Amino acid sequence: MKFVGDNLSKQKQPSPKDFSNDLGDKRLREVEKTKWYFRPIGVVLLLFFVLGPFGLPLLYKSPKFGKASKIILTIAIIIYTSYLVFASLEIGRELYKSMEELQELLR
Repeated sequence: MKFVGDNLSKQKQPSPKDFSNDLGDKRLREVEKTKWYFRPIGVVLLLFFVLGPFGLPLLYKSPKFGKASKIILTIAIIIYTSYLVFASLEIGRELYKSMEELQELLR
């Protein structure tokens, strides 16, 4: 007579190696699930070339950055944005002066 439990004892038991492969697959799936805009290179590109300080919430939501790197990037974005604002103001002043000079020449 055969019992149901006999089949269970004959089945292959998982080895520790099987679990390590599962962990590797799980990490791979987590990387694949991470949106491109949460990956470090995506966040940095968006911060410096597209969004500026408006991308800081994206930086703070990203699980790939540590606390120190978030603070450093925040300070870098503030300095970078300040430089761009002051450079834009200086360019605007120079253009205004040039337009005034041109208007005086045309009179």
